[in-house]
Amino acid sequence: MEPIIQPIPATIKKDLTGQVFTWLTVLGYGGKYKSTRASAWVCECQCGTKVVVCAGLLIEGKCKSCGCYQQQSRQESLVGKRFGKLTVLKF
Repeated sequence: MEPIIQPIPATIKKDLTGQVFTWLTVLGYGGKYKSTRASAWVCECQCGTKVVVCAGLLIEGKCKSCGCYQQQSRQESLVGKRFGKLTVLKF
């Protein structure tokens, strides 16, 4: 299901719309998390996936993508590595 962008309430101090955090571009406000009441923002990853992310994770740099960034960096880090007599050529 596609995340829904909501109007930004007056209580939000900083509008993150349009800002880019590593691979995530903020599209708009996504509401508040029920458990923590933290602001959630709808973001689009470079791969095209839309995700809802907590503002604190974006600002602190703890959330960089929808998950594809970590997967790609893990794949790149194995290329050229040796495991016994085996060398990783490509992933």
